[in-house]
Amino acid sequence: MTQDKNICPNHIHRTHFDEWVKASGVDPQITSLNVKSLVDPCEIDDLLNRNTNRRWQHWEHGPGWAVTGVEPRTGNLTYEGSQFKPDDPVHRQADGKPKFKRDGSPDYQKYFSASNTEATPLFLDTGIPDYWLNILDKPTTRVLITEGAKKAGAALTCGEACISLPGVSNGQRKGRLKKALAQYCTLGRTIVLAFDSDLFLNPNVCKALDKLGRLIAAQGSVVKVLVLPVETKGIDDFIVAQGQEAFRKLVDEALTFEEWKEAYPITPRGKSLPKSASSDKETLYVPPAEDNYILQAKRCLYSNTRWISYNKNLYRWTGTHYEQADPSEEKQRIAAWCASTSVMTSYDWEYRYATATHVENIYNWLLLDFGVARTRINPPGINCLNGRLTIDWEGNKPTWQLNPHNPDIPYTYCSQFNFDPNADPSNCDRLLACLAPEQQEILLKTLAASLDLATIRQYQKDRIRALLCKGDGSNGKDALREAVSQLYSFGVVSASISDFAVYDQQGRKFTLAKLEGARVSWSSENSNFNQLDSLETLKKAITGEPLDIEPKFINEYTINPVAVFLFNINKSPNLQASLEAIQTRYAVLSFNKTFKKNADPSKGELEADPRFRYDPDFIRKEIVPALLNKMLVALSVVAREGIDYSCTDQALSDIQRDTNHLWAFCQDVGLDYQPNGQVSVREIWERLSQWYIDNGTALLSRNNKGNEVLQFLCDPPHRGDKNVKGENQVFQRFQGLFPKAKRGKVNSEEEGKKNRVTLDGIGFREIKQSSDESKASQGKAVVRQLVRQLVRQQGALREESKASKPIVATLVQILEIYSKLSPDEQLAVKKTLFSESEEDQTGLPGFRSAHSKDQLPYDCLTNCLTTALPNHSPEISANGATAPIEDVSDNLGSNVTGGIGNTTNDNSVKNFGNSNPNKHKFKVGDRVQIDCPGSKYHGKIGTITRFKQDHALQLADIRFPRVSRAWEAQISWLRPVPPEQSNQE
Repeated sequence: MTQDKNICPNHIHRTHFDEWVKASGVDPQITSLNVKSLVDPCEIDDLLNRNTNRRWQHWEHGPGWAVTGVEPRTGNLTYEGSQFKPDDPVHRQADGKPKFKRDGSPDYQKYFSASNTEATPLFLDTGIPDYWLNILDKPTTRVLITEGAKKAGAALTCGEACISLPGVSNGQRKGRLKKALAQYCTLGRTIVLAFDSDLFLNPNVCKALDKLGRLIAAQGSVVKVLVLPVETKGIDDFIVAQGQEAFRKLVDEALTFEEWKEAYPITPRGKSLPKSASSDKETLYVPPAEDNYILQAKRCLYSNTRWISYNKNLYRWTGTHYEQADPSEEKQRIAAWCASTSVMTSYDWEYRYATATHVENIYNWLLLDFGVARTRINPPGINCLNGRLTIDWEGNKPTWQLNPHNPDIPYTYCSQFNFDPNADPSNCDRLLACLAPEQQEILLKTLAASLDLATIRQYQKDRIRALLCKGDGSNGKDALREAVSQLYSFGVVSASISDFAVYDQQGRKFTLAKLEGARVSWSSENSNFNQLDSLETLKKAITGEPLDIEPKFINEYTINPVAVFLFNINKSPNLQASLEAIQTRYAVLSFNKTFKKNADPSKGELEADPRFRYDPDFIRKEIVPALLNKMLVALSVVAREGIDYSCTDQALSDIQRDTNHLWAFCQDVGLDYQPNGQVSVREIWERLSQWYIDNGTALLSRNNKGNEVLQFLCDPPHRGDKNVKGENQVFQRFQGLFPKAKRGKVNSEEEGKKNRVTLDGIGFREIKQSSDESKASQGKAVVRQLVRQLVRQQGALREESKASKPIVATLVQILEIYSKLSPDEQLAVKKTLFSESEEDQTGLPGFRSAHSKDQLPYDCLTNCLTTALPNHSPEISANGATAPIEDVSDNLGSNVTGGIGNTTNDNSVKNFGNSNPNKHKFKVGDRVQIDCPGSKYHGKIGTITRFKQDHALQLADIRFPRVSRAWEAQISWLRPVPPEQSNQE
């Protein structure tokens, strides 16, 4: 006992406490955890779900005690199955009149359950953590079922797991066990029905017990019946009178269900009569065990072939593997057998099995009888057409051999290729050439680890990282994924990053059920995802930690993922955690080469072979066998040496720099971990402010009070990556980058400042800035930021003239910076601005066209200035002074040209000026080609239907084939249709 029997807790009245502890022999702790005395009628109404605001309708039968329980899987308090017992029994009413039993005695109700709810089993809180969950996980532990919470508490006090039912008939509903009860009636578990000794005096209760025992037996449990002496009514009375040892001995001697039925046969009317008196046509003849109808069905239908069951599905042996059988077809076979199998009753033969219930019983029994543990399904190795490739280990040295197929080794797949240790590797090498040699090695080692990842994890402390396969176009990613899918046939799934996000954010565990049994998770679609390094479930899956899944129609359970993860990405993922935390889980494979016809190797192109993408037979025969051989060779290296990811660290760092501008700042200024380093928040803020200014992200301006403030011109391009706009934000943002850095303080010499907050453990290191390459890089960064800001401000061109001042100021700033760069720096800027990568697209009209590629960015930006504001003459300022726009243009260089050209009175013709290299006059009805990168109509050909002007912009309406509405375009975007395209059309 955990507490003294004389100590009564405050929430239980003494009489109620003694009723449980002394009269029923229940442990005081169990009593204290589950019982509560209730006096307030409103509180009793809440418990019994009979809340009402009507006057005089509250509980009026006096105080009593209430008992509650716990949810068996979680141990949390639940009111399901709770009961209330008033101190004075309540006389039942019928039509407003008292009810009486057949013998004339009053019909009293002693216990009350919640109204309008289904009666459910009650699991008492024992005070032992996860008590019921541990019982559930140990099918060898017997479980008692009784009627009444006090009796269950007395049995639990004796060390017997006991579930309380509100009545014998409440353990099932419509021929099915209650779910809470059924989960404990597992295959092989002993279930003891421990009801009151007057059971056999009540024919209805006796009949209900027989039905309950049959349903439990159908689950595969061993059913026993506890027979109490007549002088003791319930098991609590027996324990108080005889003691705990006598009770445990009585449970050990409980009758089997067959013994009980033989000793107490049940007639159709429920009477307990001797076996010889039980003869009626409605009594079904129960055959001997060897003639049981379920065993008969199994022997007739499932004895010629090997079968297994897994995840509530039957699998048939085919000679190479177990193939899943269709449940509908199997139930149809069973139904045909039931409809043709007769049963001998007392008077005649009848087809009593031809019911849906019998069909379901047979099918469910087969699922239990043929069950195979999940850990045995699809063991390490590969199940090939010509045999099982098994892997054996001697320490960290693997050996492999091809063995015949064996039904005792349950594979549920068969890869459609033959293992050939001498396979020609030439075509496989051609496909792998899409990666650099050191990255090929990482891919092969990662795939090799998937052959037996559980063993690899035992020998390698460093985890197998998830691979981010980055690249656009025809670069071999999809062909490689298809080859791996053909190799495993079954174990390759596509768990996308969005699946992990749904699991984390919405708790939907079905999305990751596919990971059970998977060897490789290679997701080909990952275009939209949240911050990658914040997905906790993905981190667990990568490291193989337990993961809860919930397949369809199956209760939730836990798996340990044994898959390697690859994610195809086209854009840079959102990685904002510290580089150290990211590098332990992710590596980047750069698919920079392109497969195309008549490839030019100098441009990183590879000769395309359509069979890589569109011929599964070619991949299965010419690539997969050689790929498997390479994986087996790499497996030995992985087990001994692990995987060297150093060649991918820079790519990961570049992605991190691209998605988190603060990492770019740290790399530019040399801020990093230093064992004895200490940097004040003020110093970081000062350097960061200057970095923002140098990169064109912000400008220094003065507020109304004349103080200098930082005015931000643009936000970083990645969602969630926000600028640090004040010193008060520095500590939190940079501690997120450097989680090992500690908060500290340092004395400040400034007046009024006793100390200043610091980050200890980091510091600035020297960065050499003397090389031309570094200066060119800085120039590129400055101009790139300004151009991005210019693009964001283009919308202001449609507003009033004063709204265009920021655009002009930005253009002036770009041109001034560019004019001060050296020739090498200008060349580097030119390459950056005309880069074909998606992230560097500026979207400026004419800026990325084929004609402007031959111009210097200086000239191109100047033309953009005059094109954007042809009739605009606001006074703008690049350095605080005001000047007309024409003067500013003159000061920018000699290549500045005029506006877009002269405008005639006829609105059907517009003449391009010097800003348009084609210098062509257009009129309504002309067919033109759109040159506006980033637009959905870029490169499309349409017809001019109208010209118009919106403030400073010259516009035209363009009609495209099969498009209902005209599209509004700037004149500068229009190009004459090339002759070759006109001829083709």
